Amino acid sequence: MSCFPEASYALYTDGELEPGERRGVEMHLVGCQRCRALVLALREEAAALTDALFEREPVPLRTAPRPDPARGVALGIVPALAAVVVAAGVIGVILELRLPSGIEWLNPFRLVGVYEMAFNLVFLLRDEVPGLLELLLAAAALGSVAALAAFGLSVISKRWLGSTLSVAAALAVLLSASPSWALDLRFHAGDVTVPAGETLDETVIVNAETVQIDGVVDGDLIVLLAKRLTIRGEIRGNVFCSVRNLEVSGTIAGNLHVIGQNARLGGTVLGNVFSLSERFTLAEKGRIARDATHVAEGVSIDGSVGRDLFAAGEWLEVRGSVGRNVDTRVERVTLLAPARVGGDLDALFWREPEIEVAPGASIGGETRTRIHERPSRLDRFLHGHFYLWLGVRLAAATVVGLLLHALVPALFDGRLGTGGEFFRSLGIGFLAAVAAPIAVVVSACTLVGIPLALMGAAVFLTALYVAGIAVAALIGKSLLWRGGEVRAPFGLVLLAGLAVLMVGVSLPFVGPPLRVVAVLAGLGLLVERAQSAWRARVRGAPAPA
Repeated sequence: MSCFPEASYALYTDGELEPGERRGVEMHLVGCQRCRALVLALREEAAALTDALFEREPVPLRTAPRPDPARGVALGIVPALAAVVVAAGVIGVILELRLPSGIEWLNPFRLVGVYEMAFNLVFLLRDEVPGLLELLLAAAALGSVAALAAFGLSVISKRWLGSTLSVAAALAVLLSASPSWALDLRFHAGDVTVPAGETLDETVIVNAETVQIDGVVDGDLIVLLAKRLTIRGEIRGNVFCSVRNLEVSGTIAGNLHVIGQNARLGGTVLGNVFSLSERFTLAEKGRIARDATHVAEGVSIDGSVGRDLFAAGEWLEVRGSVGRNVDTRVERVTLLAPARVGGDLDALFWREPEIEVAPGASIGGETRTRIHERPSRLDRFLHGHFYLWLGVRLAAATVVGLLLHALVPALFDGRLGTGGEFFRSLGIGFLAAVAAPIAVVVSACTLVGIPLALMGAAVFLTALYVAGIAVAALIGKSLLWRGGEVRAPFGLVLLAGLAVLMVGVSLPFVGPPLRVVAVLAGLGLLVERAQSAWRARVRGAPAPA
């Protein structure tokens, strides 16, 4: 909300405003330091005129000094850092936990546990509450797009463009929208089948329990959250799928991208394969014409890979052939006869090397094994590129902060003046950091929610970045706080705060927990500022003249 005319503040000081106008001015004064200073000056002027008319000695005003806006950070930073360190230690112990093999799936930090729980959760959400979820997501997506568009146009029209140009820009955006390409959207609770002999001449997007392709898809195939995908026919484009079980015995002319629990390839992929799964198997008759990249609990290669193979996870077992190099980041590598690697085998281990090359297996190039060595936390301070990158980040954050201050100055009016305010902001930020990713995942469970999920992910990542800038602005105000106010332009305030914060988060040992605390506190500040703006709008403050 822009500032009121000076005459309105003069009437407010004299008590001559109507009740509705007075409430609007008071709500504006809560978030505008410049206008508060103007009202105080008008009151002092009125008091001085009254004393002069009645020939009274002026009574000196005794005002309590305003507290440092970031004093709560200084009070709460030590216990907050201690809490983050303790939490990190507990998580580290859990990560090192070794459960018996029979109940290993209970460990959520192992890939098998992650996939089992993730797929169970998304299928439960999709199957049990599909109708309500789709309705809510559709309404939320429509409202979000409308609100973002209205906000963007209003900001542009108020700051840089007139209303005529804004309407013209909106019409130009709408009229310049490119026509959509051919799509076949299939949303079913049961099964989707493309029978043998049938050809679909478009990109197919499917969300169903099971998907079976025995015919031909003359385009890309996109499968969202299916329990089983079976491809016996031909896909003439790329395949993107998120499925519990994938079985391919047909042909994929493009690339295969799969996120799943179990993936088995017994057919042919003429492009590359990218998989994130619990178990990936390239069967004996399976063929990948180009490169294969797998992040999985276990990878078994019995067929042929035309070029390079990269595997990361628990174990890699090769009985087939790899045309060029094999690069691994696993705990165990096994080459069984008649395995053949045309190039080099490069294996990086986190512990002692565990590699087995059985008789009858061949490696055409060199075999290199390495143990990952963690670099010293002080090494980066000896390289010039570290300071160059720090300067680039400082400049980028300063530019973003100045733009935000020009567009939404109220964003930087938050305060952490007490320890209670600091920990409250920290708690709100923690809840936001946990709830936002969950909301994004839930939104992506249905086709109608995917655009909303993408928008939500972008907003959340942006908020994480802006959170640090908001905290840096508070730190800069604290550094330049003199006599109850900041006696420096905002650009200098922001630059000083960012410099201190970036140096702090770059320190060894202290830096990582400090970064977490700063981001969480900043998220809390952003949420509180958004709540304040929403409450002011709900109360119906009159628009200033």
